[in-house]
Amino acid sequence: MIPIYEADRLEDLPLFDRPPQAEEDVDAAVAAMAIVTKVFNFLLSAVIGFGQGMQPVVGYNYGAKELGRVRQAVSFSLKFCTVILTVAAAAGAVFAPQIVQFFRNDPAVVAVGTQAFRFQCISLPLAAVLVFANMLFQSLGKSWRASLLALCRQGMFFIPLVYLLPMHFGLLGLEVTQMCSDLIAFLVSAAFLLHYFRREFDRV
Repeated sequence: MIPIYEADRLEDLPLFDRPPQAEEDVDAAVAAMAIVTKVFNFLLSAVIGFGQGMQPVVGYNYGAKELGRVRQAVSFSLKFCTVILTVAAAAGAVFAPQIVQFFRNDPAVVAVGTQAFRFQCISLPLAAVLVFANMLFQSLGKSWRASLLALCRQGMFFIPLVYLLPMHFGLLGLEVTQMCSDLIAFLVSAAFLLHYFRREFDRV
């Protein structure tokens, strides 16, 4: 029988050449990042829900040429959610070990997850701008802007960063990838918002 791989024994495959401790470290990192991602996606879903409530208000008033009300709606939504997310980020940074341990009581997972969780808390207050910028342009019918901003956080910036940062900084690079992606996406979203508001709404 001709083996599928060049190695004749399972133990000769590259996967089994790695030390057991390295395998455990990889498993812990994967589990920790999965936990952090799920928790922060849950928080973002609340912001998205708030934004979905904002969209009809923005769309109706924009259609009625009530641009002042559009600006008020967006400003209130941004301020309110930024305050809530800042409080959540502060609480998350303090209780990060307990939050990760709630999902997986493994010291290695808790250690990696706690650090990644705290890095994510740094960029969490910026999520309101990321979400509402995208939803604002959806409501106003500015499709290419909305599509571009939707791609920024998890696509355009995250994919190259998740490849490059771990390559150069190892586990630390993986832990900060989402935070770095969020920071860059925030700068792009804020620039779009400021430019559009200055051009369209300053006359109000």
